[in-house]
Amino acid sequence: MSHGKFAVPAALAFAGVLAACGLVRDEGVSARCADMVSAAWPDGVDIATRRASVEDNAETAEVTGTADGNEIAARCRFEHDVLADFQWLSGPAATGASGSSMPPPEGGGHQ
Repeated sequence: MSHGKFAVPAALAFAGVLAACGLVRDEGVSARCADMVSAAWPDGVDIATRRASVEDNAETAEVTGTADGNEIAARCRFEHDVLADFQWLSGPAATGASGSSMPPPEGGGHQ
């Protein structure tokens, strides 16, 4: 009896378990960034563009769109698939030419 006929169904079942647990992402960083931008506005955002780039161990996504009549843009940087930085580049939440970084966590950071 060949064990090969069980390999594909077992692999699919394992992949399904990982996906259900959130251990495998099925969307790219630009989609994740767009989701965060949309979640930040009560009535959502009409996303116009999404693009991503990779450099070393970091992936950067930039998202543009409109919300409540405001043109907005944001940048998300992920390191090893974990959100490392978020910046509003334009719109009511942006400050300065380079946007505003995420505030530090409560308590001042890592302990």
